[in-house]
Amino acid sequence: MNGRRSTFLCSLAAAVAAAALLVPPGAQAAPDPSLIERFLRAERAAVPPVIDGVLDDACWAGCERAGDFFDARRGAPPTQPTEARVCFDDDYLYVAFDCFEERMDAVSAAITQRDAGGMFEVDDCVGVLLDTYHDQRCCYVFATNIAGTKMDLRVAESGNSQEMAWDAVWDVAARRYPDRWTAEFAIPVAAVRFVPGEDAVWGAEFVRHATVSREESRWVHREGDVLDAAHFGDLSGLSFAHASRNLDITASAVGRYDLEDTHEYPLEPEDAEWDVHPDAGLDVEWCRSRHSL
Repeated sequence: MNGRRSTFLCSLAAAVAAAALLVPPGAQAAPDPSLIERFLRAERAAVPPVIDGVLDDACWAGCERAGDFFDARRGAPPTQPTEARVCFDDDYLYVAFDCFEERMDAVSAAITQRDAGGMFEVDDCVGVLLDTYHDQRCCYVFATNIAGTKMDLRVAESGNSQEMAWDAVWDVAARRYPDRWTAEFAIPVAAVRFVPGEDAVWGAEFVRHATVSREESRWVHREGDVLDAAHFGDLSGLSFAHASRNLDITASAVGRYDLEDTHEYPLEPEDAEWDVHPDAGLDVEWCRSRHSL
């Protein structure tokens, strides 16, 4: 397991354990959030947003807002509100975050390298988790901090398996304001796997780490691993005509992997044999899934 990615997973999971803490004496106990189901409808964008962190695009104005986040560390509503919105077009899923903050002068953005560990421990950051098959077993994670640094990974088996080396091609931008900061994501649907169709439902979770208040805010609060898609909310209204393929191609500057054509087709992944050549080229991975189309 990649050390930097494992630190990211541990920092997210640590907040779940802290959620078991009791409400401080004298405080009024909030309703059990684990009994509250979450639903958000995505809107089709007639014109795609400009990914600059400025949420003034027309598509965001008509979107439902995912609010009423829950601080998993304290087991209570957070002091710093968070809102998330989702829209889409034929090729992209767009996600926007409004992160309200009383102490913008004290926020942190220490991580500047993609996929570096510790983002959810030391930085103000947000992330969206997507269960694109709505099978409550697998998800994709896209995250960024207030500096716009990227982090992504692919998760399977209810959080027990993580693909640490996976890097998708996607865009994100963040912007600071006197009373909040914002983040704007553009995730190509070609980067994830899903079943095409009209008015589809994906599982979704939105998370935020606030350094000043030391809050771990989540749209859905539950016990267990934050990466466990079994407890995500529902993201509905999605319509994509074409499914992504299960072939991942990534540019490589360190080597070329050639498939030995010595087997009958269709070729199973376990039968693949590769020759490695130490020069520039492409890494090709065919990913087998029970959802393969």
